Amino acid sequence: MKRIIRGIFFAGVLALGVAGMLSRWDDVFVEKNVVAFLDPDCYSRMTRIAYGSPWSEVSRLHLFENAPQSVVPHTTAAMDLPLSVLAKIIGMDYAGAWISPLLGFLFLGVFVAWAWRRNYGWIALMLVATSPILAHGFSIGRPDHQSLIVLLCAVGLLAEVGIWRRMINVSSDSRESSESRLINDSNPTTPRAEGAKPVSHWIAAVVWPLALWTSLFEPLILLTCCLVARVVVLGRDAFPRERRDWAVVAVTLVLLVPALVDGLWRGIANPLPSETLEYFSAWAKTIGELQRPSWKLVFGWIGWLAPIFPALLLWRGVSNLVPVFRCSSDPVGRLIPDCPLGLRPNKKSGLNRILIALAVLFCIVLALTLWTARWGYFLPVVAAVCAPFALGNFPWKKSLHTLFVVSLWPVASTWDAKFGDEQMALRLEEREEACLLKDDVVPWITGISKADGIFESSTPKIVLAPWWLSPEIAYWGACRGSGSSVYCVAGSSHQSLPGIADTAKFYLSTTDAYALKILQARKVDYVLVDTAVERTLQTSLPLLGEKNATTACMVYRLAKGQNVPPFLRLVHRNQFFKLYRVSE
Repeated sequence: MKRIIRGIFFAGVLALGVAGMLSRWDDVFVEKNVVAFLDPDCYSRMTRIAYGSPWSEVSRLHLFENAPQSVVPHTTAAMDLPLSVLAKIIGMDYAGAWISPLLGFLFLGVFVAWAWRRNYGWIALMLVATSPILAHGFSIGRPDHQSLIVLLCAVGLLAEVGIWRRMINVSSDSRESSESRLINDSNPTTPRAEGAKPVSHWIAAVVWPLALWTSLFEPLILLTCCLVARVVVLGRDAFPRERRDWAVVAVTLVLLVPALVDGLWRGIANPLPSETLEYFSAWAKTIGELQRPSWKLVFGWIGWLAPIFPALLLWRGVSNLVPVFRCSSDPVGRLIPDCPLGLRPNKKSGLNRILIALAVLFCIVLALTLWTARWGYFLPVVAAVCAPFALGNFPWKKSLHTLFVVSLWPVASTWDAKFGDEQMALRLEEREEACLLKDDVVPWITGISKADGIFESSTPKIVLAPWWLSPEIAYWGACRGSGSSVYCVAGSSHQSLPGIADTAKFYLSTTDAYALKILQARKVDYVLVDTAVERTLQTSLPLLGEKNATTACMVYRLAKGQNVPPFLRLVHRNQFFKLYRVSE
């Protein structure tokens, strides 16, 4: 009966996680012929897929951003490959909409399988299933590589903890057997410890190289922390020669090749230009994921109870420490001690080392999250892994269930704010903008409007538009087929910062000559103006280090249609945008 109740509860929590990932359904499937994406970066990735395979030229050179100079992206093909395959099966738009939820369903399935047989596994599952930031990472309509990174790193971390526990059990059994032989055998020989079950080793050997291929930032830091923790937990047994599986090592090395060639080498061969570095710090302050989150926001991701897990882990681990004066019978000694932290080499001391290692890992990820919000995707994952270990000796077990549910109050408040009146009005406006850009603005840019007297020009059009709209315009242009390419001056990546800066300079320019100089240098065909001038100013002013703008600047003049320069001609307008054609 308990198993049935547990199964029903797990199914309910799983349903909550799926509902969170699909909560933006109406923002993605806007109309029958409009499938919108949630972030500008998502449009950039899908534009890569629309123009060709992951190994095509467009994946190595983005002509559609920072036009006409283009950029060499640092994104790899790890996420593009499954997207390309899925696009051939269900179509381009639907592949972009469903790739992250599919990875999210797999992510939840992994945690269900891991948490099922563990005490307080239900708490671990609830942490990842209800976290708003994880739901955003795996959200429908968000084909971003972050979902793949989180999945691979989560599986790698679970496999790493499994390696620690199994190796400790094997090492302890080996030592006990060795001690009994020393007592009973006049000519003792140290037995060769049998290797741990290879499942965790194989999983870690596969997922960590794939994660490094996807990104060399967060996975590399997490992998380094895990390997250091393995040495702390296992000592000399961290990488034992007698139990080393060379097949696992070979698979790891083979899978590392794409990470080195497609990831590391591309970044080294194409360093960022000085102009990008000049504006990067100012640009980063306008990007939500690159800002420092408040404690209130962190509590909204993991609740009130999870941040005290490190204290519980340390209390449980340190309270059972037994100091010893001799850890190894080896008179010569080793570079890595037999039992770090001065613990007796048994299963109990091994568990203590795991607790301490997890506490340190949690603190590192929490510190990184407080440094930049993009680490928030990994914080609920680490908290979920730590939960069964931290709550093993919780002093108030009878009230733990109530205490944990109450601690999720800030998580519930975060979800409630996402569906508040203000947010819903903003999301409704974004849906209308997506429809107008695809069905109204982009057809004019690509030259298929009968009213303009032009039909399907084969020359790519270069558009100067706000940076957050530029990837969307480029994507809808790419989806219209050959001969309708749209390249944008700005973009969503930091490699596009030169184009983003030029766009901001144009909008804030007060002289016609300076504005024309920018348009000519960028070979611009069209200028798109967001009639909500405040949004353009909120990003342009901080980027250029200016505090305010006068009504004489170009964005005000074009938005109001007053004192328009003679080299710009209004060709189309709707409730959100005005489109100007640049005269020859």
